[in-house]
Amino acid sequence: MPTPFAIPNPGVDDQVWSDFVQHRRAKRAPVTTTVIRGFEREALKAGLSLEQAIVTACEMGWQGFRADWYARCSPSDKTAWQRGVAKRVAEFAPDLAALDPAKPAVVIEMEAGRAARRLG
Repeated sequence: MPTPFAIPNPGVDDQVWSDFVQHRRAKRAPVTTTVIRGFEREALKAGLSLEQAIVTACEMGWQGFRADWYARCSPSDKTAWQRGVAKRVAEFAPDLAALDPAKPAVVIEMEAGRAARRLG
């Protein structure tokens, strides 16, 4: 029977596996088949591979991995400025914020003077 820190690598990069085992050992948390199954289950929920979940847990200093933790803490591809603008748009123009950015917007081109006359 393998020791808690020597179960076989489940198919992730050797360096990632070595780091993971070292990380768990430092936390005095054994690496068991049940632990790996939990990582696989939660990685699937988060849309990640087992290796990506293990890397995330090591990088974040987590003993385990939960999809809901990942959802709250995963980095966004938006900058802080972009998130701030989106928040302000949502506050002041909720209809505009609710538009799907993937769908093309309707654009009406018109001269400013003509538009002003039409709006009265």
